[in-house]
Amino acid sequence: MKERVTHNFGLKMLSVVLAALLWLVVINSQDPVETVTFEDIPVTIINEDALTAKDKIPEVVEGDSVSVVVEARRSICDKLTKADIIAVADFEKVSVTDAVPIDVSVKGYTEREVEIVRGMNQMMKLRLEDSISKDFRIKISTTGQAAEGYVIGDMVASPNMITLTGSGTQISKVKEVVLMVDVDKISSESHATGVPVIYDMNGDIVNSSKVAMSAKEVSVVIPVLKTQTVKINVVTEGEPAPGYEVGPISHQPEYVTVAGMPTDLVLLGTTLTAKVNITDQSGVVEENIDIASLWDESLDSLRIVDEDKLAVTVTMQEYQKKVFELTPEDVELRGLPENFTGSIGMLHSSRVQVRGSKASLEGLTLDQLAPYIDLIDIAIPGSYRLNICLENQGDLILDSVLTAMVDVEYRPQVEEPDSETNPDTDVQGTGDDTANGGAE
Repeated sequence: MKERVTHNFGLKMLSVVLAALLWLVVINSQDPVETVTFEDIPVTIINEDALTAKDKIPEVVEGDSVSVVVEARRSICDKLTKADIIAVADFEKVSVTDAVPIDVSVKGYTEREVEIVRGMNQMMKLRLEDSISKDFRIKISTTGQAAEGYVIGDMVASPNMITLTGSGTQISKVKEVVLMVDVDKISSESHATGVPVIYDMNGDIVNSSKVAMSAKEVSVVIPVLKTQTVKINVVTEGEPAPGYEVGPISHQPEYVTVAGMPTDLVLLGTTLTAKVNITDQSGVVEENIDIASLWDESLDSLRIVDEDKLAVTVTMQEYQKKVFELTPEDVELRGLPENFTGSIGMLHSSRVQVRGSKASLEGLTLDQLAPYIDLIDIAIPGSYRLNICLENQGDLILDSVLTAMVDVEYRPQVEEPDSETNPDTDVQGTGDDTANGGAE
């Protein structure tokens, strides 16, 4: 038996080698070795707690993705996909230079079946920053519109503050934390929960994996208020400068929508009144009034739905003028002492000009003004230059002083004879008495 095995042993070994070579040739011709490149393979980070436990926040500077070249038989290469390539950075292996080696493997295949030609021994470069925390108030933003005739009241989130923890670089980029709430078509109080979203200074969403939030979910109560349309009136208080009256008054808005609890809306009514002080004003008065100040503070559920400021313009305008022609006959002389007479010799001005509001001048006549001269202090006859006054001047302004020359004369009263002491009367009377007596 031994001789059979050893007989022509060299030829037999050569046959085996040639057979193996032939098999390799056949295999390589039918299923050759090929290389495949996979770009942008994301690197998975593990054991990140190894750094965060030391209050360090890693920021990946370079190496969050890699390119990998593998070599395998065509039959294997044809089956490989990007998802089969696994790249891992273990933060427990961080070096003193803040670098982490990236380990690459092919899922489901051994190193002999698939050789990684390029991609191994790559490094992820880190920037380690101290961990910081900062509190942010949760801003509530709504989508949709409440049912007609209703508005959404002031919503409060629970919790209303949230703490963000991350690197100084990441936290410094944060502008606000927003909770989006859908309020479309609601007409009664509702509740909602959601995950807040972090926005940076550019309005972009911050990767939540880089910033830790103290609360993963936030709840909110959504109060719903009824609305009511209210008319706004404007009135003035005080008196304008002398010679001026209140002219046109304009304001915007003329109507405002107010929202609140039904009981407060009933107490509010349908009209609001704004007061503008025009004391001693002679030009245009402009004011911006907080509309919410026009109702009682006890109506604390009320809020303005539209514009919250009332713009008011009040124009002061000068008094209008009216002119009358005056004659001596129009002027009454008053207060003449007994036994004195007076007459107007000359008017120094026959033009009476008065100024007043449009209402006070409308339909005004000279007779209604009742011009007169007061002579009560005159005790000696003569000619006097005296002022003409207006009996019913009221708030009217007389533009000039009116004077006239008045002639005053003394005319003593002539006493008539007393009938009881008249001699003729006495004689006649005696005769009558005699006659009467004789008749008796």
